[in-house]
Amino acid sequence: MKLPKPYLSYSAITLFLSNKSAYRRRYYENEKLPETPEMRFGKVIHRLIENNDPSVAHVPRHSVSEQKIETVIAGVPIMGYIDSFEPTTGAFREYKTGRTRRDGGAPWDRVKVHAHGQLSFYSLLIKEAYGTVTSLTHLDWIETEKKYKSTEFDGMVLEGNTYELQLTGRVETFERKIAEWERKRWEKIIKETALEISTDYEQWLLDKKS
Repeated sequence: MKLPKPYLSYSAITLFLSNKSAYRRRYYENEKLPETPEMRFGKVIHRLIENNDPSVAHVPRHSVSEQKIETVIAGVPIMGYIDSFEPTTGAFREYKTGRTRRDGGAPWDRVKVHAHGQLSFYSLLIKEAYGTVTSLTHLDWIETEKKYKSTEFDGMVLEGNTYELQLTGRVETFERKIAEWERKRWEKIIKETALEISTDYEQWLLDKKS
């Protein structure tokens, strides 16, 4: 197989399956995707958790943060970063940051967590790399909120349009049991998608030369 990068990841596979044009721009043409304030803030939170910062002491975690895992699945090089990981048992957690819905509820629920393929993908990744993984995993939603910046003018406080994100201290945890058939399903998806990417990439290279 001829892949545009040395490995595939969950985000690469799902992008190719959902939007091949965007995948080609990102991985064939190396076009950088725009980064939102929410995406940047999410990275900051991950760094705080990794460094055991007191501001995120309320977030549940395992012994290792941001564990990079590289392995080969169905002949395809795969890489992923596990938000929170326990190497001795194969337990892991996935963090998601974000604001509440308009009704004040969490943007995640049991149905959405069950449908979120990243958890079963990482379960397969860990089992292939470490030989074991727990069937029960967790997705932790870490609530954020917007804090608008204000300025004072002529004795009045004016609220601006710019904002910064901050944590509220609220975390909701969702359990997810992952079955063996789900890992097998991902193994099949990885193999088929890698072959499709390889064929598509080779054609793209030929078209570029002509």
